[in-house]
Amino acid sequence: GLLYDNGRIIFRSRHKELVEMVRRELDSGHTIAKHPKKNSYWIEFRNSILYSKLEESGLGKPKAERIFPEIPEEYMRHFVRGFIDASANAESVDGVFVGIDISFAQNRAFLESFNAALVKYADTGDKIVQTTRFPYYEANKLAYKRQDSLKIRDFIYRDLDLILEEGLYLPSLRDILCS
Repeated sequence: GLLYDNGRIIFRSRHKELVEMVRRELDSGHTIAKHPKKNSYWIEFRNSILYSKLEESGLGKPKAERIFPEIPEEYMRHFVRGFIDASANAESVDGVFVGIDISFAQNRAFLESFNAALVKYADTGDKIVQTTRFPYYEANKLAYKRQDSLKIRDFIYRDLDLILEEGLYLPSLRDILCS
């Protein structure tokens, strides 16, 4: 999501399901729009309390300026799951899950901190952020092979009954991660 002036918030994702989830959790009646040229959906609304909380945590800044937020341990797997739902591509070969790539353009430091959280909480191996430079931006990616990806999967779905009950996950990604 992106923050703008005066408490206006825009939450954007390539996954319509994630935008619908945000709208449902915020009990919002706002319309979900589709970008006419890009494969993304968004919802725009005003909420001064949420705006302040997001701004406080550093998540309201442009992606290139965001820092990894301080999150209490009991909420870390939910944050990680949400970030993976929004930013990861899971790969399967012949119906078998083989790995996760997590991309976050223009913010290597955020991905390095994200990786450190996965090392600490999911017991993955330490990874190096891969950077590809283009004329106008740089793309950063973390790549996890099957063994570490399974650890990530087990970490983010540890409270599976609650997650399923509340619908706080991206079903299409979970289907691949659990194949």
